Amino acid sequence: MSKIAVIADQYTADVFQLTDFDVEITNEQKALEMIIEKSKQDYSIIFISDNLTKNIEEELGGIKQTTNAVIVIIPGMGSRQFITNEAVK
Repeated sequence: MSKIAVIADQYTADVFQLTDFDVEITNEQKALEMIIEKSKQDYSIIFISDNLTKNIEEELGGIKQTTNAVIVIIPGMGSRQFITNEAVK
């Protein structure tokens, strides 16, 4: 079975806690390190919240070219696309 990782801030990660995904909660400073680590392991998909990728776009592009994992950037807390319970009311 394929392994799926989620690297995100606390609020975004909470959405994935009920899944069978490997969920890692982190901040901007540690995100690149976690992405590199997961990309070297046997993950087929790595989801990363967009608020963690603002300052590492160039490095992320290099990682995407050297890994077999599909790296997908998803809306994170603070993103215009992130929907909270308050927004739905």
